[in-house]
Amino acid sequence: MIRQAGTNAGALRESVRTECAQPSAHVTSAVSSLAGWNLSTALNTAWSVWSGQAHTLGEAVGTIGKNLHTTAQNYDSTETAIHSQFAQQR
Repeated sequence: MIRQAGTNAGALRESVRTECAQPSAHVTSAVSSLAGWNLSTALNTAWSVWSGQAHTLGEAVGTIGKNLHTTAQNYDSTETAIHSQFAQQR
């Protein structure tokens, strides 16, 4: 379960990156078209904030996924060690 959650988090990271970057071409075009207007600067600033937050979100989800995989691996290793110890005590 934990391993699957880690895999799902990795997939979500990629979705966040892909989906949140989609408006890029439209924003860039709008900023260029509105050059000289205050709205151009506002759009550029908003896109910059959006991009930064989307990147941070993607990285956080990716880190959570890695941590889940590491935790699952640690559980597996601990369980294997415990089984080995019990087997030696028989």
